[in-house]
Amino acid sequence: MQPGQKSASGRNRVNAWVLTLCSVILLYVQICESEESQRTNLGLYGCTVTGLTVSPDGSVAATSCTGPKGLFLSKDLGGTWHYAQGGVYEDGGGASSIASTSNGIYAHTNSMIIYTTVSEAAALAPKWRTLEAPQSSISFVAGASLVTSGKFILSSWRSTGGSTTGFVAVLDTSNNSWLSPLKSLPEGIEAISIAQTGAKIFVVTTNSQTYAASSNQLYEADFNESTGTVGNFSDITSRLPSTLGGGTSAYPANVSTVGSSKILATISNDSAVYQGFLSTNNGGTFSQVLPVDEDGLVDSSYTYYSPDLQTIRSKGCFRGNSII
Repeated sequence: MQPGQKSASGRNRVNAWVLTLCSVILLYVQICESEESQRTNLGLYGCTVTGLTVSPDGSVAATSCTGPKGLFLSKDLGGTWHYAQGGVYEDGGGASSIASTSNGIYAHTNSMIIYTTVSEAAALAPKWRTLEAPQSSISFVAGASLVTSGKFILSSWRSTGGSTTGFVAVLDTSNNSWLSPLKSLPEGIEAISIAQTGAKIFVVTTNSQTYAASSNQLYEADFNESTGTVGNFSDITSRLPSTLGGGTSAYPANVSTVGSSKILATISNDSAVYQGFLSTNNGGTFSQVLPVDEDGLVDSSYTYYSPDLQTIRSKGCFRGNSII
């Protein structure tokens, strides 16, 4: 990859994140009926947060970040955090994403995916192991999230040979095996954001050569929650607004799951960022376009919306081990 391309990639993914939580992790904690929220510092300093997950049984929370110490675990919903050193993750390093199923905690760090069991993580004694790539001559798309669907984890990869094909790979965490074959995207694009809900998977793609944000598109495909099978991708960018804020061109930047029939899509132009709900039904429409202010957070782990999934609000509600 040329130096200029790498720089463009970084700018594009900064647009996708929009707001990062530098130096500290913040959660909005409030009584659910209250309109006001309180920011609570969870005490993680020295890193930019890239992901947050809670094991399905609620026994442990895990976060990834870009600092030299990139993985942390918590047994009290973020009250205290412990550096998750162990196994192949003995020397540390930044982590770009993290996800969990009942079978384990999975993270992308140091150009590889590593995992530890939930029981090991809950005991604060992780034994991180390396997960082999789904096939040769491909690499994980840095900055793309690991997305959980039941026992499956979806991830984005790109070819490293002469072609520039992007792939969505599905991992069965019950036996840590990749489903075959990988699902390819149209030639020349790769997925920088993935969301899955019900029988659909959605990806935001970008041009694998230029990484220009203006090249971003939104695709959808059928997804079988029982088998993990991904169908053929189709371009649905036209469902999103093509202009924002004074008529300037807009492009998709990020998608995340918020319910069984909706995803939250982030779209932006050169000067503003907006969010809205996209129906996952065929022909679904994009609605509730709102600008993201200083209290709005865009990444899927930190986006806040109303419990009825009808309106976006910048102050969220923390219940148990989930953010609603």
